[in-house]
Amino acid sequence: MTRRWGRDPFPAGLVQAVEAAARQALATSAAPGLSVALVHHGQQHWAAGYGVADRTTGQPVTAGTRFQAASLSKPVTAWGVLRLVESGRIGLDEPIIGRLRRWRPPPSPFDTDGVTVRRLLSHTAGLSVHGYVGQTPDRPLASVASSLSGETGDGFPVELLEAPGRRWLYSGGGYSLLQLLVEELTGRPFADYMQTEVLEPLGMTASSFRWSRTAHTARPHDTDGRPLPDFAFAEQAAAGLVTTAPDLACFLGAALAGPGGEPPGRGVLSPAGVRLALTAAPATDGRWGLGYGLGLTPSGDLLAYHEGANRGWRAGLALLPDRGAGIAVLANGDAGSGPTDAVVQQWLALATPNQTHARRHCCIARSPRATASTSPLKDDRSWHGRVVRPFLGALPSRRASTLLGFASTIRLNATVPPAAWRWLIRRLVRHDHDVVTAAVPGLHGHLPPCRTLGLPFSSRSIDRS
Repeated sequence: MTRRWGRDPFPAGLVQAVEAAARQALATSAAPGLSVALVHHGQQHWAAGYGVADRTTGQPVTAGTRFQAASLSKPVTAWGVLRLVESGRIGLDEPIIGRLRRWRPPPSPFDTDGVTVRRLLSHTAGLSVHGYVGQTPDRPLASVASSLSGETGDGFPVELLEAPGRRWLYSGGGYSLLQLLVEELTGRPFADYMQTEVLEPLGMTASSFRWSRTAHTARPHDTDGRPLPDFAFAEQAAAGLVTTAPDLACFLGAALAGPGGEPPGRGVLSPAGVRLALTAAPATDGRWGLGYGLGLTPSGDLLAYHEGANRGWRAGLALLPDRGAGIAVLANGDAGSGPTDAVVQQWLALATPNQTHARRHCCIARSPRATASTSPLKDDRSWHGRVVRPFLGALPSRRASTLLGFASTIRLNATVPPAAWRWLIRRLVRHDHDVVTAAVPGLHGHLPPCRTLGLPFSSRSIDRS
């Protein structure tokens, strides 16, 4: 039986429900460990750890265990960049390429003057390189300028693929460009700037954009739960944050009014700067702000989110600004997407009214500007609108139950008309652009139920960070 609550998402049973979801999801997954933190009224309300931080030693996960946060680095980075904008060091819509000394993009037919801070933060600058694979710490960490030029040996050069401002195209390379911009504007290493200007002021004392292994750092694991080596990132702004669930709760809470009347931004950003970050940017179809993905829950609440995936790590955060609530989840395994999704689904189902249990209904978001689409599932309005990727759970159709995870795998465990398969794949390819390749077996033929389709990444899209 599903319990529902009104505007206050913290009745006595919510923590217990989230805990139960975490334990159950972890018990059925190869992911070794999970850490969760909840935000209420602008501050951390609760945090806990589950499972083990290292399968080899059996060290347990606690609320204080450190994880790589992968692409959750990006919204934190956005605060550091917007702080420079608010201080007058760079304009939000000012061309940035001319401000750089250590890197220039390769020649292209597109106007580089269209590359601005706003477009980089909202993934509308038209740049390449979706994500990064990282490198083992036994190699000297390359500079971000070398990464942008493709000289690190584990990535491609960042280049203009299309005209800036034309459309949304997810680019970790764009955040690497922002990292270089921060370093050149401040004359400081990016990690040092973020430590003193963002992390420490927000109380994120266990966090850093500079990788280091401590006694409280979890170990990454592969999809079968086997330990992996550590991977560090020259691309710190895109994928380098190391943090804890409670520290991420501090970050989420800073975007909300505090329990003592503290303004959003907590002095790092102005309240207007926070509102800007949580407002859909041009050319994103309402799907992205400055550092955050955006959508509407089925109940009409604004949802800000981000997900992350480095090798051996999975992460997710979600924020309901109008309800003063948020959640952060970190996992130390490639199999961590399922547990992460399940926990966020349970939280979201109980934090917003008029939703049934996440196993039965949709905890994905609709675009604030979405209109009715040509879905083949005409009997179910929940298919209408834009499908977004945060914590994608069971689509609420009587004919389909679809689970979309970080591994870009689709599993339909009910009989689905071929038209519905083709419609769903087309939606994914359109919204993930170069992330999902069009090489999907059987896409144009009859697709039987219970078939699993692997959607491989393109050569330039190594992960979903």
